[in-house]
Amino acid sequence: MTVTELLSRIQAAGITLILEDSRLRYRPVDRMTPELAAAIREHREAIITRLAGNSAATCSKCGRRLYLPESQAIGRCIRCQSEAEFVDTLARIKIHHERTRRAVAARVKELGGTR
Repeated sequence: MTVTELLSRIQAAGITLILEDSRLRYRPVDRMTPELAAAIREHREAIITRLAGNSAATCSKCGRRLYLPESQAIGRCIRCQSEAEFVDTLARIKIHHERTRRAVAARVKELGGTR
């Protein structure tokens, strides 16, 4: 299995790989299988190189990685956002969720399915 295939399988399993101070971590822990863990150990260096090459957005206040596009737009993680920024982030997430839900329903209808 190549590194690209492995990263695709990890993403399909709903696992997020995180590089912290050259240490490879993953979340959520309960989704990791022994097979994926063994493959990660086998390709550890290549995965670290790939993740280190991605320039991730970080919080301007604490330096944590920003995972949510909504937080990236503000430039601060949820912990460092003001109350108004936090409410705005939650509103953006809800709007995105509603748009996605409507788009899926329209596509299902277009394909002749029921939902």
